[in-house]
Amino acid sequence: MKIQNLIRRKSGSTTTFGGQSYSFNDENDHTVEVTDESDIERFLAIPTYRAVDSEAAVESAAPVEPAKPGRKPGRKAAVKG
Repeated sequence: MKIQNLIRRKSGSTTTFGGQSYSFNDENDHTVEVTDESDIERFLAIPTYRAVDSEAAVESAAPVEPAKPGRKPGRKAAVKG
């Protein structure tokens, strides 16, 4: 299964599970082939990785921005007036 890292670092990144290293970089569009079922499960449990259909265009993936601190969800801002 092809797995894509949604965090695109200029220098690329490497993730290692159980002695197997996966290198994500611009040359492979931050996408690697993963055959080990347990590694696939681990990658897909992390929000910054996704499964990629081999027929799909991976160019459409937008980089993930880190969450910005702010208001808590569900709270409404006070209205002044």
